[in-house]
Amino acid sequence: MGVRRIGCYLLVSLIYLSACYSAHSGTGVKPAEKPGAKVLAEFPILYTHPLPGFQLRLPPSWKRFRVCQKTTIWPLGIKAITVYFCLPTRDKSWSGEVSGYANLFALTFFSSDQYRRLKDLQAKGKGDVYEEIVSFAHNRQYHVHYSTGQACPSDLEARMAEAGRIVETFRFQKGK
Repeated sequence: MGVRRIGCYLLVSLIYLSACYSAHSGTGVKPAEKPGAKVLAEFPILYTHPLPGFQLRLPPSWKRFRVCQKTTIWPLGIKAITVYFCLPTRDKSWSGEVSGYANLFALTFFSSDQYRRLKDLQAKGKGDVYEEIVSFAHNRQYHVHYSTGQACPSDLEARMAEAGRIVETFRFQKGK
């Protein structure tokens, strides 16, 4: 019975995540070419991730953020790198990738072949692709998919609202 309840909870959560992402995907998140003075002032914290080689900028309100990277399994057995951006929460009942922290958004990195295969699967209406896979940025090696958490603790709602603007500062590192 416990496994069945967990399965139902995961299904409902994935449906909610899909709805949240679909609502967000129309906002046109695009990676920044070069940060201007205004962006540098509003987002002074520079985060650089060595693998898969990207940078993004965060506002001062994210100074206590942590990053967790996992390999996630997608339909067709596709393994992708997912990088979660988390903030500490006062909500003791919340559980995330890092204890005491809530995952507010994630970036998933697919190879070009993986991305094409998932898009083909979606176009055919087959498989268990629970959210629309949209690449907001790509280079020679990766297509990047952005998603937000299905919910967040009440003490982090304002930070969750900043996630889209943070993702807009995304840039691949040169030579990656």
